[in-house]
Amino acid sequence: MKITDLSKSIAQQLQSIHDAQLAQQYAWWLLEKLTQKSKTDLIAQQKIELSAEQERELQHWLDQMIKEHKPIAYILGDVPFGDLMIKVAPPVLIPRPETEEWVINLIDGIKKSGAQNLHILDMCTGSGCIALLLAHELPNAHIYAVDIADEAIALAQKNKKLLNIANVTIVQSDLFAQLPQNITFDLIVTNPPYITDEEFEQLDQSVKEWEDKGALHADDQGLALIKKIIKKASQYLCTNELLKKHNIKQLYIEIGWQQSAAVEKLMEKSEYNAIITLKDTAQKDRVVAGREGKQCGH
Repeated sequence: MKITDLSKSIAQQLQSIHDAQLAQQYAWWLLEKLTQKSKTDLIAQQKIELSAEQERELQHWLDQMIKEHKPIAYILGDVPFGDLMIKVAPPVLIPRPETEEWVINLIDGIKKSGAQNLHILDMCTGSGCIALLLAHELPNAHIYAVDIADEAIALAQKNKKLLNIANVTIVQSDLFAQLPQNITFDLIVTNPPYITDEEFEQLDQSVKEWEDKGALHADDQGLALIKKIIKKASQYLCTNELLKKHNIKQLYIEIGWQQSAAVEKLMEKSEYNAIITLKDTAQKDRVVAGREGKQCGH
């Protein structure tokens, strides 16, 4: 069979749940995983004969996607995040491109500042994607990665080991509760649960039925954990003058696209300053960031 005909056949099945362009992209991703060859190599060989085992595997994946609404990321087993490939497994939150975007921008800003030996906290780390990319790109920094969920901690530890990244400490904790006493950070970053009750009900089945609701949804119009993080973070933040000089904030919180005004007010109430909202490439509000004034050393 021609490889292009096979990819079209797979895509046609996937069009029951995805638009044509996405279905075609997913078809090639499945074929790459199935054959352990790149799309370029597959096209170059022109024809393909699947073994009976490969045919069963492919049909199993398609059934999972079409009938069970399983996200393709969980089938592929990993997703790109910056220069890293992050292992993913249900029910741990799948890293999103919108998160990757602001983290890469933050890393670029930190690199330009020349700041070294930073202490950074990644709250609600999930798969560990943010913490591990920060640690990979900033080898002289030390990152603490915190999550409450057993599955998230196990996956973050697995990713740390597979990527051979040493400068990350992974801590299972209900927010700040289990952090070492008297520890302080130059920066705190977080992608917390922020989806409201109404928004959660409208999510695609592939999200609702597979990813951890606790990593997505929060009470109080999605602000319950954000409020706790803002209130407590100031106790753990210390001003780094080099970061301040280069307009790098101290607390970065990913938010829902309608939450910026509410989160900015929460920061103001807790006496943060230089508060800004950052937009993503779709021009949606994505991150609220601010500074806390305290001076101290690690």
